[in-house]
Amino acid sequence: MSELDTLLISIGEYQELLLTPQIPFTILGEQNPDSGQFVFATIDGTELGGPDSTAVLTVPEHSFPTVKNIRIRNIGRDGIRLWSDSLRLQDCIFDSTDHGVYMRLFDRGAVIQVEHCSFNYNGFACLRILTGNRLIANRCSFSGNESEDGPIVGGGHLRIDSCLFSSQAPRILLLSVNSAIVTNSIFENSVTPPGASTIDLRAGGIVFSNNRIVNDNFNYHALRLVSSIPDSVVVFNNSFENCAGRGVAMGVVGLLYYSLPNDSGAQISNNRFTNCSAPSVSNDIWPPINYAARIQNNYFIHNSVNGIPSIGGSGSPWQPTPVTLRNNHFVNCGYALDGSTPETDARFNYWGDASGPYHEIDNPEGLGDTITGPVQFVPWLEDTSSAISDSRRELPSELSLTAYPNPFNATTRVAFAITRPGHVELILFDILGRNIMPLLSGNLQAGEHEVEVELASLASGVYFAKLTTNDHSIVTKLVLMK
Repeated sequence: MSELDTLLISIGEYQELLLTPQIPFTILGEQNPDSGQFVFATIDGTELGGPDSTAVLTVPEHSFPTVKNIRIRNIGRDGIRLWSDSLRLQDCIFDSTDHGVYMRLFDRGAVIQVEHCSFNYNGFACLRILTGNRLIANRCSFSGNESEDGPIVGGGHLRIDSCLFSSQAPRILLLSVNSAIVTNSIFENSVTPPGASTIDLRAGGIVFSNNRIVNDNFNYHALRLVSSIPDSVVVFNNSFENCAGRGVAMGVVGLLYYSLPNDSGAQISNNRFTNCSAPSVSNDIWPPINYAARIQNNYFIHNSVNGIPSIGGSGSPWQPTPVTLRNNHFVNCGYALDGSTPETDARFNYWGDASGPYHEIDNPEGLGDTITGPVQFVPWLEDTSSAISDSRRELPSELSLTAYPNPFNATTRVAFAITRPGHVELILFDILGRNIMPLLSGNLQAGEHEVEVELASLASGVYFAKLTTNDHSIVTKLVLMK
């Protein structure tokens, strides 16, 4: 085989263990749809001999493969073991492996690109990329089925976009240790092991935006953020829905832990927290002692029903926590804010009633949600028309996408709302990220819209509808059950 050659593999099942040559080349599997189901070329090393470390595909140094349209199976062992600086995967399926892909070298600067791939029943991890290497994953599905302490996806520098994460057993869904940009992804139906967080981003710089965290039973935190670089944490335009903590010591939906206390703090804006609760500390956001946070233009809805505040002050008069809240909207939270330090500035927020928040000393007649401590909260916003008035906002509640009925037999209706007039595209893709069909493309006015979708010709399974506007995108899952 010469450089840049393509090795074509016909549809079928092959019991092979492969060592890739030390050149750039492509492995391309033949692939044909059959009544909506895709038939793959499958490489299965399960029945072959060798040590436990034997992978289906071993990639040594100076080997630069691109792998397309291949199903890899290797029960009890790894799918791909990588010692090289480059690997690209497209339209592949990894099932019943220990690690789907395991990058074995630290600080190599390797780049692993994974596009439109599905990872199922991978016992240890779908992707394990060691520190100092870069993972770029786009429109992939990751699921965990065995209880392990490690993450389903873990790496050094992460760039994750339009992916789906879930777990049938207690698992960390995502872990980063160098930097992280996570956008347009769904984290759903997860349970975390003791002392762990569902999403754990310990990185030099973090952007977490346009994501949905749904039905998460977290133990420590649903989202844990740690950064050592000033002003490098942005949590924007996410939706936390029906998240519940089950830990006994700590627990919040969002933890903001900032390693440099002298900067202006993490930026948490335009997020929505709905029906969330934790066992202790706070239900939604906890800025630890001495670490700043800027919390603005967020919705907190029916969260503090357990005597725990939506936002914890986490400080004391002699240990200030400089938290600033602006233009936030609290609805039926009960206990909205523990402002235990005078450094907490909570002016210009809507607390659920025109009379302002209930404060035992400074506003005992307030009918809104409760706040405590020596916190600044006057003046407040008296109605929702003035709350969250920042012209840049794009809340998930307004840029929304749902389907009903869902699951469905053959026909469903996809409903969506956009906040500004402009060009809109709505597409349907499958669990491997393949574009199945366009549902809508054109210019629309701001407001609510609906499209009837008939999918009787497709096979039963999980599909996704993606709505894209000029500024943002959002994804929802569809379940077709015939």
